[in-house]
Amino acid sequence: MNRRHFTTTMLQTALAASLVVPLISCKKMKELKEGAEKVGAAVEEASKYTIITGSKTGNYYRAATELNSVIGDKLTITESAGSFANIEKLGTNQFNLGIAQYDTIMMFVKMGGTRANQANSCQIVARLNPEYVHIIVNKKAKISTLADLKGKKLAVGPDKSGSLVSAFTVMAYINNVNIQKETKGISKLPYEEAIKKVQSGEVDAMFITTSPGMPLLKGIPKDASKNIELLNIPTSYQLPGGIKWTYRIEPIPAGTYPWQEGAQTTLTTSSFLLASKQLSAARVRSLAQKIYSKTTELKAKSDLWKYLSTAGAKQDVANGMLYHLGTRQHLGLAKVVKKRGRKIKIRRKKR
Repeated sequence: MNRRHFTTTMLQTALAASLVVPLISCKKMKELKEGAEKVGAAVEEASKYTIITGSKTGNYYRAATELNSVIGDKLTITESAGSFANIEKLGTNQFNLGIAQYDTIMMFVKMGGTRANQANSCQIVARLNPEYVHIIVNKKAKISTLADLKGKKLAVGPDKSGSLVSAFTVMAYINNVNIQKETKGISKLPYEEAIKKVQSGEVDAMFITTSPGMPLLKGIPKDASKNIELLNIPTSYQLPGGIKWTYRIEPIPAGTYPWQEGAQTTLTTSSFLLASKQLSAARVRSLAQKIYSKTTELKAKSDLWKYLSTAGAKQDVANGMLYHLGTRQHLGLAKVVKKRGRKIKIRRKKR
């Protein structure tokens, strides 16, 4: 090969290489970009919190939706039967977060063993509005007191719901009836079906534990008042010792429901946004910062957040309530040492 031909060949080779390299680089950059996008999506998904709530027509689901809207779409929301199922699944670390009522937490504690461990694995992030034990009765059933519920046909809520826990507790402590064993006349119905049956008289009364203003109950028409009413429990009623710290008696204001005839009073129990004990303190602290910094915005959305406050949470911790370490870090109370040996102590807040 002469010198001129060699030089020409080298130039052609160099030119070809200069054209190929950018093509390879562009392809590689596209692959890298796509890979980065996938990793980014995975990181974003991993940064979300999974939360177990209740039915889509209930207030737990609504609370999660409201929370999600103010913290920047950080929640993956799942329906459930209610509080019992939520403690069961959150307590075994199947979800990061959950919502549950106090009477259910206490039932798990009293059951001992695995159930108590599940309750102790659910730790508080924030206090929500209390849950009201709505006992809706057919007017022809002649039910005017809690004692009158004994021997009646009752819809006690779906299996593993908070309503079922409330019904079980009321019937056990007040009427000495175990509705899990003495099942004659006891139905575990979906709420929609129970409402229809109590109106028709197929069922004498139904339990539904929820915050006032539940959309499903507000959807019952005004003329239903011909057939149904809320069982009124007077504030003077003396609760048995076993449950007097679990429930209070508080009003449901007149006009809360179209079919409601005046103000009523009924049993209430606290409710909480909970986190799995296994969820890292850093992630819970980050969530708590978002929640407590948005207190005003959340309260503007609904009364479900009525009792959310930094001062209230600090008082709860001082009272020995089991707040998650991440929440306590956010509150500046990470070094609080519980003096009592019992793992879980949740007291009703005085209002």
